[in-house]
Amino acid sequence: MQPGSTYTITSSVLDYLIEEPASVLQYEICDDGIEYQLDFQPPEELPEDAVVSEQSRLKDTFLRASIATPPNLEAVMSRLREEDDVIIGVDTNVLWDCTLTSFLLEEIYAKPFPNWILIAVPRLVMAETENAANAKIRGGGHPRVGWPSYKGRVGHRALQEAMDIRRADPNRPGLAMMSIGDISEDASEFGSDNWRIDALIRDQFKKFLEDINFHKGTYFLSQDRVNVMMSGTEGTQGLYLQKPEMSEFRSGTISPSQLTRLMTELCLQFGEISIERTDGDRSMTLEIFWPGKQVEDWRNGRMNVCAVTP
Repeated sequence: MQPGSTYTITSSVLDYLIEEPASVLQYEICDDGIEYQLDFQPPEELPEDAVVSEQSRLKDTFLRASIATPPNLEAVMSRLREEDDVIIGVDTNVLWDCTLTSFLLEEIYAKPFPNWILIAVPRLVMAETENAANAKIRGGGHPRVGWPSYKGRVGHRALQEAMDIRRADPNRPGLAMMSIGDISEDASEFGSDNWRIDALIRDQFKKFLEDINFHKGTYFLSQDRVNVMMSGTEGTQGLYLQKPEMSEFRSGTISPSQLTRLMTELCLQFGEISIERTDGDRSMTLEIFWPGKQVEDWRNGRMNVCAVTP
């Protein structure tokens, strides 16, 4: 990449059966990094509710790409460092937005404490994730029929997150992850945003702590403010990860590795993206799914280069 080169990233909106792409961001290669400017410009045909939805999803995309961070992260880390040993129960949204590997674990290992961390994942969180990963685009006339829908793509990404945390890593001493609780009740009638599922998730974490008689350094982590407040009323210390406003990451300077991760996460959000040099002499199209994609492809975050010009 040559300093001074500028590029534009556009995204597919074929999920909505619209062929015209959306403009997403521009970036420039500089001597001290890569300067980007987020400017989501959807085609006129995209319904207003879809525009709002995609803008909201950009927050999750930039969180997964480790570019955006919660504005209250320092306060959360201060609480986590109060004890040497901690158990963190995670809500579904924490796993789906990959906040653990994107920034939380890096912050934890930046200082000596805590030095032992157990990530406790309620089985209902994993059940919601499995259900999401099975979501596909249906309808015989859709050009992406059989592809994972947005929910399906996020579900696969969350499973990748869980596999990454479970992977043995000498740079993460004292870290373990386990599933807790049982699925003894049929929760299929409940949506992922239903208060009864939230209550059952909190209950699984609370019962786990009671069974092991571990009370110091235990936290329930969520990006849902009400869920965190409810955990406090039930006797479990809740930690709320606040999502950033778009203005906090609309522009900035990132590293080449962050750019690569951002491309992957944008591809996950939209299914397909194109990167074009502004002088028009080079372009590349990447897609997140293709027939025959394997588990290892998902595990390693691989994309498919489906078009290159020249």
